[in-house]
Amino acid sequence: MTFLKTFSRFIAITVSLLVGFAIGTAVVFDYEMSTFKPWGWASGDDPIVLNCYGEEFGEEYLADPVQYWAEKGYNVAFIQQERIGDLCESEFIDGFIILKKQSFHDGSTIAVTKRRVMLGRIRAATIYFNPGSYRLDHVIAHELGHAFGFTHLPEEGHIMHPEFGKMGPGFWVP
Repeated sequence: MTFLKTFSRFIAITVSLLVGFAIGTAVVFDYEMSTFKPWGWASGDDPIVLNCYGEEFGEEYLADPVQYWAEKGYNVAFIQQERIGDLCESEFIDGFIILKKQSFHDGSTIAVTKRRVMLGRIRAATIYFNPGSYRLDHVIAHELGHAFGFTHLPEEGHIMHPEFGKMGPGFWVP
């Protein structure tokens, strides 16, 4: 009888935890999808941009997009063009926006930004560029926008438009 009571409590707690996790995940997902800037870096913590893409992705490609966001109040501490040890082997490094090369085989993906968020603050971001896509107008600025915490905005001409052909240099907060 005691075993059954203990087992049923264990099942009840496990189910409660799973339901709580599912609800929490759904709330966070909804928040990210319905908020233009759901996350941000901690105040005063400007991230370091680390180029792990390779030599062909020179600093000249980053200068204008970094300046674009600096004019809007989103700065980087500095750009590290040369690899440092095995840092490029990591997916995330706290305080860094890492630039990497990755081939996407779906035919339409140009780049993807992943963020690591803890307690409502961005801790790290990694931008994966399809080879050569960093040369396309607005792509770096768009992906840096994701690294700074912005989501997509379906307004044509906006830098955060989800479709490359409809993205432009504009930026406004809806």
